[in-house]
Amino acid sequence: MNIDYLINDSKSNSKNNHNKPNNALSSKLNNKLYQQPWKFSLHQFMYLASKINKPFKYTGNISLSISPSDVISVDQQNDVNKVCINGISLLGIQGSLPIYYINMMMDRKRNNDYALQDFLDIFNNKIIQNTFNIQKKSIFSLQNQKFYKTITGKVINSIGLGELHNTNKTMRNICTALPILFWSQKSPSNLVRILESFLEDTKVKCEQFIGKWMKIHHSDQTILSSNCTKPNLGSKFLGKKFWNAKHGIKIIINTKSKELYTKLLPNKPLRSDIEFLINSYIPFNIKFQLKLHLEYESQPTLLLGRQSVLSYFSWLNKDTLSCLANGQNAKSVESTNDE
Repeated sequence: MNIDYLINDSKSNSKNNHNKPNNALSSKLNNKLYQQPWKFSLHQFMYLASKINKPFKYTGNISLSISPSDVISVDQQNDVNKVCINGISLLGIQGSLPIYYINMMMDRKRNNDYALQDFLDIFNNKIIQNTFNIQKKSIFSLQNQKFYKTITGKVINSIGLGELHNTNKTMRNICTALPILFWSQKSPSNLVRILESFLEDTKVKCEQFIGKWMKIHHSDQTILSSNCTKPNLGSKFLGKKFWNAKHGIKIIINTKSKELYTKLLPNKPLRSDIEFLINSYIPFNIKFQLKLHLEYESQPTLLLGRQSVLSYFSWLNKDTLSCLANGQNAKSVESTNDE
């Protein structure tokens, strides 16, 4: 059942003709709701039924048989449509009253006595209507108003995400990866996902276990006796330096955009934002290296003698007597964060 089409069609007609009944729309909804009501969930049915001018009364199922659908049947009467609902009822297989009351109710129905059933249906109808009103507060598609006017939309706007989702594409992308930041388990794959969400049209790679030689403080060194120094019993190490195999990670950012590549160079605002984002995610004792790579087809060629400057963006290529920006034989821009 194409429920989205019916909902959108209902919203557009209710907005344009708020006080005017639409006979074509009512006829279409009548056919869908009356012929196969069991194909709808309860709240879908109630939303579409609200678009029909004829009132609906919701009654509970008193049968002991199990029904897989929310809506069992629709009884069309002159003054009101009675809808039999499964699951939300005082009686029935899923009701709260004992089986004795179910048997008593069924015996009365055999004798055409519906007084007790009509009395209980007053409560059933109110309970079902209340559940629908509760769902409308959290599911904005059930309301006849825009998302930012709903309670959920107001909460989203109050924390600053509503306008970002509507106007700022970059922040909208990074918001999709926000739950990762709150996970206690940190992983390189999640870091890659965060950076790729923040930087569009980039491929990020994270290499682990980047080692580095670390100097040992003199008080921690253990020095054996020799001709020039006296022996010293240090507390930790034998030697003056050691290789730390878990010093940090290397993050490689590949991009085709020369503009983005320029913005990610050292001392640029976007570079500072990326470093802050990485520092916010990785553990405090992990250092990182940030390496940029501009793909070959986006690299501009600067000829010598034509006001070319060697900098972060270009290197001399002696084979072709030209200056290639991040050329094929040159090293990429690489910096290390070792604060």
